[in-house]
Amino acid sequence: KHGVVILSETLYRELEVKKPNIGVSVLCPGLIKTNIIRASRNRPKELMNKPGEGMDISDPQVQATLQTIRQALEDGMPPEQVTNIVFEAIKNRKFYILANAEQSKSLIKARMEDILLERNPTIMDLPLK
Repeated sequence: KHGVVILSETLYRELEVKKPNIGVSVLCPGLIKTNIIRASRNRPKELMNKPGEGMDISDPQVQATLQTIRQALEDGMPPEQVTNIVFEAIKNRKFYILANAEQSKSLIKARMEDILLERNPTIMDLPLK
């Protein structure tokens, strides 16, 4: 994901000089109410984990983490709302599109402070409503 942002920033700079009528935007969606947690249902059988590989989903700690993620996604922004934000941002030629700005900005700020202060990454909980 970070690689996509860096490539997009580079493309934005290049296009601003060479083709200013073409824009580039990066969507940083945050928590969106989707079914991504159940994405494995679409995975081809040959790419499924073999028994014993991956997480032990019977582990209570794993179950608690999965439930936290499920709840965070359930409380996330509806995709239709994200669509409206994206179209409005593109219309206004915004580069960074933070769909869940109120959730995202504190995480971004903490990460930037970690980098600028040359400290190890701050451990933060998922931003839940």
